[in-house]
Amino acid sequence: MNPANNIFTTAQIAQAAGITRQAVHAGLQPIAPAGAVMIQGKDVPGWRFADLPMDWQLEITRRGVKRG
Repeated sequence: MNPANNIFTTAQIAQAAGITRQAVHAGLQPIAPAGAVMIQGKDVPGWRFADLPMDWQLEITRRGVKRG
């Protein structure tokens, strides 16, 4: 993930939470992006961890703790 600006793409969120990108797109639809991340020369919308749904935050944290 990109800790430099703490904004994460849907692909990064999906990988961290263990859900599909389609599920992330659907879940983030009512939440405005916090900014953009440059990926392969393109600005891609991104969201802050704190803006994610609480169950995603908990799952990402759980998976991070499990990995050590």
